[in-house]
Amino acid sequence: MSQSKTLVQLLQAPYDSGHFALRMGAGPSALAAGAADRLRTGGHDVREQVVAPTSSWRAELKTTFELHRAIAVL
Repeated sequence: MSQSKTLVQLLQAPYDSGHFALRMGAGPSALAAGAADRLRTGGHDVREQVVAPTSSWRAELKTTFELHRAIAVL
C-alpha cells in the first residue's frame, strides 16, 4: 500500500516580547528543524516559512498582533 505525500507547512514566528529569536523566540527554529526532518523522513513534502512583523519598529503587543495578522493570511 503506497502512501500519498502530504504537504506540511511549518510556520515559525520566532519572537518574544517583540524580540527576534531571543528567549522563547529561540524555540521555534529548534522545534521546526526536528519536526521537518522527521516529516521528510516519513516521506512528506515540508515547506518552512518564518513569519515576520510588517513594521521595523518592535513593541511587545504591536508585534504580537502583526504576527497574528501575518499568520492569518497564510
